[in-house]
Amino acid sequence: MKKYHLDLVYEGDNIVVVNKVAGLPCQGGAGIRTHLLSLLTEKYGVRPHLLHRLDRETSGLIVVVKGSTPRNKLAAYYKGFQAGSKFYKLLVKGRFLKKQFWHLSDRRNRKGKEEQAATFYRVMRSFSRFSYIEAKLGTGREHQIRRDMAELGHPILGDDKYGDFTLNKILRRNVTGAESLYLVAYKLHWTTGTAIHSDLSGRKFEIPLPQTFQQFLARYNITP
Repeated sequence: MKKYHLDLVYEGDNIVVVNKVAGLPCQGGAGIRTHLLSLLTEKYGVRPHLLHRLDRETSGLIVVVKGSTPRNKLAAYYKGFQAGSKFYKLLVKGRFLKKQFWHLSDRRNRKGKEEQAATFYRVMRSFSRFSYIEAKLGTGREHQIRRDMAELGHPILGDDKYGDFTLNKILRRNVTGAESLYLVAYKLHWTTGTAIHSDLSGRKFEIPLPQTFQQFLARYNITP
């Protein structure tokens, strides 16, 4: 069984910001014994509260409220978190002609309810075979960015659910240590304001891209 270690980006009195590695689930499920919540519970002795989740295959920033926080105060944290800006970086198949754009899509969630997904994309570099993109979430739907890119015909490299499976095999065969999914939640930012919880107000967290992601970019002389 693979061992995971907590990478704490920030620890305050009430909140913790973790850099979750790819492959680590946020919470338990069938056959899952080790997950982010279990590691945090082991560290702090009480089960914490996730303000949001990332896919198992996605790495990056997760904000957690410590378990000692009274439940009647959690709503303020959830509301404050939603007021923040969430940024991702990703590598996708093919060339983009647009430099920046909004992608809006109506989708049904697991319960069959229709929801709109909104994401702003900025194309940082684009080549014939792949593009390097920054995404800013407008909404927080399940697999939002992964589904966006698949709909646009530019699946994320390494995506085994919505991606180009043949390309993924070639990538893993030819790129040493290739990421399982080239999608990273790399930055969170909150402005100041009375509607934002004081533990989040004015905060900004940013992490470097995983080493293998950086190595891929370096092959094309791209600065992360």
